[in-house]
Amino acid sequence: MPVFEQLGLYEDLLRISYPNYCSHVYNGSTMEYITKFDNPELMEKMGYDYVVFSRVELYRLLLSRIPKDKILFNKRILSVKQDESKVTIRAADNTAYEGCILVGADGAYSAVRQNLYKQLEKEGLLPYDDMKQMDIKYSILVGTTKSLPTEFHEHLKNSFTHNALMIGDDSSYTLTTKVSQDESFRSSGWPAETHQDLIEKVHDFKTPYGPLRRLIDHTDKDRISKMFLENKLFKTWYHGRVVLIGDAVHKLLPSSGQGAVNAMQDAVLLANCLYEINSWRPEEITTAFKDYKEHRFSHCRKQFTYSERTACIMYGQKWWQKLMRNIVCRLLPSSALSRDVNKEASYRPQVSFLPQTPKRGTMDVQPQRASKIR
Repeated sequence: MPVFEQLGLYEDLLRISYPNYCSHVYNGSTMEYITKFDNPELMEKMGYDYVVFSRVELYRLLLSRIPKDKILFNKRILSVKQDESKVTIRAADNTAYEGCILVGADGAYSAVRQNLYKQLEKEGLLPYDDMKQMDIKYSILVGTTKSLPTEFHEHLKNSFTHNALMIGDDSSYTLTTKVSQDESFRSSGWPAETHQDLIEKVHDFKTPYGPLRRLIDHTDKDRISKMFLENKLFKTWYHGRVVLIGDAVHKLLPSSGQGAVNAMQDAVLLANCLYEINSWRPEEITTAFKDYKEHRFSHCRKQFTYSERTACIMYGQKWWQKLMRNIVCRLLPSSALSRDVNKEASYRPQVSFLPQTPKRGTMDVQPQRASKIR
């Protein structure tokens, strides 16, 4: 949020967003109300609310600020080659592009990472852990409904988002719903695939809005996808003129809601390190990339562990995971549950070469190194 303020995007972001004050947890079989996760002092302490928005609307907002000639679409990367003076990528349409550096921000199955690692493995420079495949922890069915009429449920009359988690204690399924009056949720960035067999299995699952089929019936089939949730923290973040950020180098489970946040924080810290480069000589690039990793690795490792732990509590079906869930949901006070959130909120890296956003909220913020260049 402070970076969005720096970029002059904060108010625009709020206009496409809905606050998310609380998450309610139910037993997926009986719809017994278990608990809620909230943080009533969030705004006072952090200075910001949690907000929910459509990815498509965020993309539109960001794209509206970027000159159209700076972005090329439909480019599938086939190869990456680098030498002392440049890095070159070649796309499937037989076009090629050269630059001083290449930032691989292309997701969990990053083509940039795969090309880089293939070369490092040939040279005997790739750690063994980075040769292993990502762990597939869960498979999920995701969907976004059409715009729903307010008569569908009274929650749609509110100006904030309702978040519900139905935990399948008697099955291998856990269900999450987010309901908001925002019409932009009609759009989705997920691939258009149909998985009728799994849809039929979950058709009668219970939700606060009636059987899940009520939501499915208001969802276009090409807005429903089956996806896999992987996680992995890679050790190799850069080599030569190539550097990785976001899911390309640390794929977190979505249970903690920190994947996109950490990707954006990567971008901020990498930009800060690149800003201080005096030339594009290999040794200066390596110093900047090393500095970037040193700023980010320990924080990402904590987030990786936290996302795994949260996933066990939210989705786990083993006896010890159910025990953990009962302890967290029924015994721990809300103050204990919000402690991790407050600690995470104190980490707010900003763009060092732009005017700093004044601190919001009462909580202490982790100090940030000032730019060496004024």
